[in-house]
Amino acid sequence: MRCGLAGSVLLGLSRLSRLSRLSRLSRLSGLSPASLAVAAGLVLYAVLLLSARRLMRRSSRALWTWAALLSPATLSFQLLDPHGGFRKELILLAFLAVLLACGQSLLRHRGASLFVLLGVCVTCVLSHEGLICFLPYLVAALVLSGCRLRDSLLLAAPPGLAALAAAVAATLHPGSLDTARSICASLGRTLTLHGGSICHGGAIPYLGVSSAVARSETAAVVGQNHYWRFYAPLVLLCLAPLLAGSRRLLAAGRGRELRVIWLAAGVSGAGSLMLFLYAEDWGRWIYIHTVCLSLLLLRLDAETAPVRLPGRPRARHLPRLAALALYAGCWTLPHCVVIHVAPTPRLGYLGLLDNLRYGVLP
Repeated sequence: MRCGLAGSVLLGLSRLSRLSRLSRLSRLSGLSPASLAVAAGLVLYAVLLLSARRLMRRSSRALWTWAALLSPATLSFQLLDPHGGFRKELILLAFLAVLLACGQSLLRHRGASLFVLLGVCVTCVLSHEGLICFLPYLVAALVLSGCRLRDSLLLAAPPGLAALAAAVAATLHPGSLDTARSICASLGRTLTLHGGSICHGGAIPYLGVSSAVARSETAAVVGQNHYWRFYAPLVLLCLAPLLAGSRRLLAAGRGRELRVIWLAAGVSGAGSLMLFLYAEDWGRWIYIHTVCLSLLLLRLDAETAPVRLPGRPRARHLPRLAALALYAGCWTLPHCVVIHVAPTPRLGYLGLLDNLRYGVLP
């Protein structure tokens, strides 16, 4: 566990700025490593939103597609749970969305495609080694973008092996308290082992914790807060529109592509089990799976049914709209059960009022 590739770059820039005239520019512009990290996250989130919008415009716009996109476990996860949002997985999610929205144009040149995949996969893993568990979704995206399954596997093999090597290298270079102190110093904060903020008992001090300690602490938190009982119904809510969409697509004769998508989900889910063992933010891992599956199924739906132009809502559509509002608005997927700063809202979009009350703005 380290501060990641992106964090290391920003940390290096921060150290360089102290030794050069860049420090004056930094003070004048107000930019800091933290500000640059926030800006990068917002840019990636915007790319994800725009790509999802393009996929939605080309889809059938059936009820399940709206439910998948408006689900508290997909695009709005960042806003409904600000403490767990805008993390490094946005690198993977934004690229997956772009690949699905513009895949055919991106895959015209095999050499360039291989280079891009290699760069993205290695960057994802060096930013957070746990993201290697979600790379199988890229194979499904290649298939939906026009590649045969065999060609997709051959194209994804070199980036996958490089990502695996990067993950192994990351495990051999764990973080330390000295690393955590350097990161906190770049943010203008002091490292302490207790508290609720990022440098006070948060994720950065955790860099000095061994994997054995992480496993032990996670098991204790999971048991004390009844994680299995808490997250089981939320997983069902996450899967509800995806299963409904899969059933509709299966009836439309897209069984082959569905098998590829759900096989990728199975491989990715099996690999991500280790994340549930070593980290307590289970909602974050569920969210990544849900977004990847939603984007893949939305792309498949866009190829299956013609686009329907929106019209005025008719009376017969009102029950569906009410069901959609009930589904999207009355639950949320917290990234973990134990929140040290403010309680995580439990009422979906209505819970944004709680964020405002506690001074946590999305």
